[in-house]
Amino acid sequence: NDVEHTKTKVNSPQTNGICERFHKTILQEFYQVAFRKNLYTQGNRMKLFSN
Repeated sequence: NDVEHTKTKVNSPQTNGICERFHKTILQEFYQVAFRKNLYTQGNRMKLFSN
């Protein structure tokens, strides 16, 4: 397992900001896109069911 864990420096908001921005990007690029596709699919199923 070649994952290196590091901690941000104390009183260093810039370093913590980089980490927070990375997490936000991951959320926007992967999780929200997957969730949106899931909602779209469910919406189409509801249309088929109601017709």
